[in-house]
Amino acid sequence: MKPLKFYIDTVVFLDFLEGRKEKSIQFITNLLDDDDWIGYTSWFTLLELIENKQVMMHMMKLALDEHLTLNEIVRKREQRRLSEEPLKYAVDVVDRLFKNNKINIDTPKENVFSRAKQLQSKINISAKDVIHVATALENKCDFFITGDTDLINTLKESRIINATTPDKINKVINDECSLYDPKSKPEELRGIVVEILRGYGCGLHRRCNECGKPTDKGACTEHGKVEAYYELCVQMTLYDGIMEYKLYLDKDKIEQFFDVTLDNAKKMATEALDQEVVLDFLERKLKSKYFVVKAIDKMDQWYVLSIKHDSEITNKEIVKIHEKWLELINTTSQV
Repeated sequence: MKPLKFYIDTVVFLDFLEGRKEKSIQFITNLLDDDDWIGYTSWFTLLELIENKQVMMHMMKLALDEHLTLNEIVRKREQRRLSEEPLKYAVDVVDRLFKNNKINIDTPKENVFSRAKQLQSKINISAKDVIHVATALENKCDFFITGDTDLINTLKESRIINATTPDKINKVINDECSLYDPKSKPEELRGIVVEILRGYGCGLHRRCNECGKPTDKGACTEHGKVEAYYELCVQMTLYDGIMEYKLYLDKDKIEQFFDVTLDNAKKMATEALDQEVVLDFLERKLKSKYFVVKAIDKMDQWYVLSIKHDSEITNKEIVKIHEKWLELINTTSQV
């Protein structure tokens, strides 16, 4: 498996340098220690970090030496009057952080600025942020890591790059179906659902709060006994008479297209004392029925965007397609 490439936004490094957020500190530490994780950032990040350090030192000087109030300090925030020694100290602090060669510092070239301008013509994004996003794309990063939730939402809506916060990165990595190729486009698939996958992480199940992996009897394989949250999904096989497609339906799509919410599913499982009843219910809604699906190919699995019955297909045609699939399965098992 090739190493994962992360673009780290300035705010995450700020959290690390100032010891502000444990998850950001943990993420940067893991990045430096893990050979399967490679970090990227821009030269603009270094300049922003140096500026922030110098501003903080300036504000501290105003508070301690001039005894100004908070409002007065804020007003004079940008009026720096630091001597050369503290200015250089701020540069040295940032330089020490990037001595580890696991974090690659990209020097923006003309193509980065061209891509940044192109992005600004498509999405609502600030000049500061767009340079970081363009740099991440030019370096083919798998993830954009930031603490800016507005920026994350913008990137998710535009499907430009996988964006998340440091505290959610493990959950995102372990949920393969949340990953996508930004270049991929939705395709229309048609066929019958011939198989519903049962087992680990299917139907109504619980996932570890720490890493997002499915738990077994309240225990995570990495973290032991943990608090867990409920998740709802279906993995299934669609067959069109020629090709098989492995489909993934997430909670939102199940709620949208099959009139069952996560709360409904939990209630069903509680009343039956069995979580499997939820998958049984969804199987009755899906199996041996013909659907028209719009989906995106993600890591050898098709992530469903929309799904609807095709009422023009007759039962006779459905039976014929299903028989072809059974023949395919029998032939494969004999090889």
